[in-house]
Amino acid sequence: MKLWSWAVLCAVLSSATTALAQPADAQARSLAKAQFAEGQRAFDRKDFDEALRHFRRAFELHRHDAVRFNIAVCFERLGRFREALEQYEAAAQSSELDAKQKQRATTKIDALRAELGTLEVDGSPMGAEVVVADEVLCTLPCKALVDPGELTVVVRRGSTMEERKVRVERQRTATVTVELKLDAPGATSSVQDAPIAVAPPEDAPPAVTRGPGWVTWMGAGLVVVGGVGVVAFGPKAQSEHDQFIKTGSEDARSSGERARDLTNVSIGVAVVGAALVAVDLLFIPKQGAPAATRRRPGMGLSF
Repeated sequence: MKLWSWAVLCAVLSSATTALAQPADAQARSLAKAQFAEGQRAFDRKDFDEALRHFRRAFELHRHDAVRFNIAVCFERLGRFREALEQYEAAAQSSELDAKQKQRATTKIDALRAELGTLEVDGSPMGAEVVVADEVLCTLPCKALVDPGELTVVVRRGSTMEERKVRVERQRTATVTVELKLDAPGATSSVQDAPIAVAPPEDAPPAVTRGPGWVTWMGAGLVVVGGVGVVAFGPKAQSEHDQFIKTGSEDARSSGERARDLTNVSIGVAVVGAALVAVDLLFIPKQGAPAATRRRPGMGLSF
C-alpha cells in the first residue's frame, strides 16, 4: 500500500511540474519585472523605504544579484549600513554580475566599513545569544560590525536574559560584559524526587501494530482525486498558455489561469493525501486484540 501511494504521488508531481514549470517561471519573472519597475520609480522619488519593499519582493520572485545590488543601495540610503554591507559583499562574489558591477560593489564595501562601529560582547555563559534589534548577531564571546548609535543589546540563554544600553561610535569599538545568572545545573524539584507508586497491571497491554487504517484509505483517495485533477487540468493550462502566447487572447489567458489554479489545488490535495498515508503507516499505532482475548504462553484458548 505504501509503495503504491508514493508511486501515485510521484506521477502526480511529475506531470504537474512538466505542465506548469515554464508558465509559472515566466509569470514569476513578469511579476518580478513589475516589482522592480515600481522600485525604480519609488527610488527616483527618493522614497527609499518603498523602493526597498519593491526590490525585496522582486528578489523573492526572481533571484538575481542585479536586484540584490539595488537592495544594497536602498539600505545605504536609509543609513542601514551593516545590512547594505552584507548585500554588497554577496554582490561582489556574484557569478551573475560583470566585472565592472562587482568592482562597484567592492568599492562600496570599503566605503561602508568606514561608516560602521564595532560591538564587542563578553561574559558568560559561552554560546549565549547576542540580540540587537530582534536579530541574533552572534554568540558569546563575540565581536560584530554594527550601525553607529544607541543600541539595546540583549544577551539570552533559554528563558534567562539581560539587557544593556550602549552607544556605538563610527570606527570605534564599544564593549559590553554580561554575566547571566542561570539556574544551578542538576537542580531538581521535590516533586521530581518523590517516589511514584505504580500498580502492576492485571493483564498484559494490547499489542501495538502499524499498518493501513481509515486514514490511509482517506489519504489514498485524496491522492487519486488530486492525480485526476492534475491530469485533467495540467495539459489544459499548458495548452491555453501556448494559445495566449500565439494569439494574445484574453479568453485564453483567463482560461489558462483557471486551469493553472485548479492544477495547483489538485497537487495540494495529492500532497495532503500522500502525507496522510505516510503518517498513518509510519507513526499512528493500532491496537491489537484486547488482553482478555489474547492467548498467553502456557495457556489454552481464551474466550
